[in-house]
Amino acid sequence: MSVFDLDRTLIRTNSSFSFGQYLYRKKLLTAAKALQYASCYCLFPLGLLNIKQVQEILFRKLFFHQDAFAYAKLAKDFVLDMAPKLIYKPAVHYLNSAKQQGQQTIILSSGPDFLVKCFAEYFGVDAWAATVYSTDSNHRFSAIGPWMLPQDKKRCIETLTDVSKKNITAFSDSFHDLPFLKAAGKAIAVNPDRRLRQFARKQVWQII
Repeated sequence: MSVFDLDRTLIRTNSSFSFGQYLYRKKLLTAAKALQYASCYCLFPLGLLNIKQVQEILFRKLFFHQDAFAYAKLAKDFVLDMAPKLIYKPAVHYLNSAKQQGQQTIILSSGPDFLVKCFAEYFGVDAWAATVYSTDSNHRFSAIGPWMLPQDKKRCIETLTDVSKKNITAFSDSFHDLPFLKAAGKAIAVNPDRRLRQFARKQVWQII
């Protein structure tokens, strides 16, 4: 079994950030909201916001009470249009090899479910899980949760009782995903950030 993170792993960028850029180009985000969007994602690598805080801020400012059907359609159009330009080929090569070998393939991402679903369909994986953007009776976004953060990814792997740990390979770019990577029998650092690269070298993990 091969289990992949999405952002900066199967694709070279953060999917939510790229989606925001797409919305701005389509004139569906004002310049002010686009700036808020970009600012939040710039603060994350600086350690001033964690990914949960980023999503909570953007959800309140951009998605709360918006039509979930409309955003699902926009997400599908975005992925069909942009995914070929965003893929990180080394990781996608491993994904395709795993499928050819008959392995089960899974994407676990902290991104919003309506967006991750489109990428999962594009890559043709067997299963996926992401942070849920809940909707109300009018199918408008109303809340975030359950989440899919590093500890949640770890729990997902640990619940795979029908698969031996030694037969699970985890792929991620981020040091924050160490709980997830360590839960697998084999970890591969994909286009890793500085801290994960250093850790992977010490552990003699493969880096692609």
